[in-house]
Amino acid sequence: MSQFDQFLITELVRRHELSEGPIADTRVISQINAAKPTLALADKVHRRAAVLAEAHNILPRLADWHSSRRILYALLAIIAVISGILLARTSLAGSEPVSIAMILIALLGLNLVMLMVWLLLAMFSGNGGGIGGSVLQWLQQYLFRHNKAEGLLAGVAVANQQRLLKPAMAAIAHTFWALLLFAAFVSLYLLLVVNQYSFQWQTTLLDEPQVAALAKWLSWLPALLNLNIPSAQVLLDSSLHNHNSEVGRWLLAMLLLYGVAPRILLAISSFIILRIGLAKMQLDMQAPGISQLRLRLQPTSSPAEIIDADPGDVSTPLQRGKPKHFGRGELVLSLDYESEPDWNHTLWLNSVGVVASSDDRKALLADLATHTPARILVRINSQLSPDRGSLRFIQRLQEQCGSLNAWIIGQGPYFEHWSEALAEIKVPLFTMPEEAIRWAQGQY
Repeated sequence: MSQFDQFLITELVRRHELSEGPIADTRVISQINAAKPTLALADKVHRRAAVLAEAHNILPRLADWHSSRRILYALLAIIAVISGILLARTSLAGSEPVSIAMILIALLGLNLVMLMVWLLLAMFSGNGGGIGGSVLQWLQQYLFRHNKAEGLLAGVAVANQQRLLKPAMAAIAHTFWALLLFAAFVSLYLLLVVNQYSFQWQTTLLDEPQVAALAKWLSWLPALLNLNIPSAQVLLDSSLHNHNSEVGRWLLAMLLLYGVAPRILLAISSFIILRIGLAKMQLDMQAPGISQLRLRLQPTSSPAEIIDADPGDVSTPLQRGKPKHFGRGELVLSLDYESEPDWNHTLWLNSVGVVASSDDRKALLADLATHTPARILVRINSQLSPDRGSLRFIQRLQEQCGSLNAWIIGQGPYFEHWSEALAEIKVPLFTMPEEAIRWAQGQY
């Protein structure tokens, strides 16, 4: 299984749990922690997702993703080949002598215009995937509204989250055009082999020296490869039938060097960038449905361990923090390393997970200064003893929201200690999950 498939399965399981409700996974997590306790947290999340996907019939959605990709690639390949054949036939259509300038415009002009359009969209479009990215963005919204093709929907979402959409769409676009132009090259070659054509550079404004200069400029790359370059007289005089084969080979060289080769090089470069991006994929541990797994998949610290010392003055009495802001919505967090076996009830709330270190606390307070919630619900493990640093942190949280309540988990040895300490700073308590959830949702 590829690394992208692992991320895709994890995303499929995450979406399933958010829409259908959490899956019972106590036994699975226990097996993972017992088998390889030192395994990286992200790898444990992937293993959990793989086991649950197999047990709950989610793996067929992964097969849908692969089949959808194969069908899409096959359709694009068929379209590219047919378009290339039609392009070659169209460029040689019309009365003779055939216009050399029109052949070049037909074979290379459209390719150049589309290359510039792709470049501009790739640089300035929000999805970063050019025309294909815009199409996929529309397709993603359509599938989401109609609840179809969950595998394809999740695959596009993972590619977008990991910033793989841009190189992936670039690789697909350049491969498409390389195949189209190669089909046009082969078709043009076969047409020139089995038919007799006469060529002329038809122009009204340009004289012979100007045509010669233009032909020399266009033939710069073929000249480096020591290919025969037709003279301006040959290009302008259609009566020189013995030179038509020279012009035909020159046109083939122009298409190969200015059309097929650059697209192949761009496709290879895009695939290399895509491979580098795939190797650097990282799981977003703060995503809803995943952040709640951290405590259950990672060994917790001992209750006696000091995570961060209280930076405040010990002699300063603790008191209730006065609210300075009144926002909206809710925020749920767990104080320190809460040992809680079931995070299911927080999947539908705005949860930031565990806030343990001083850096985590500073980052959260800085974020609350600009994104103020109306309610903050602090989950506290009654197995851990209260300390002044945690209580001061709760005081500062009180100042960054409209209202703050605490939810003490379990009836551990420090339940009474937390009750007394929180009463000192006038923080209301919850012990029942239903009451805490209703309050966090604003149903009070």
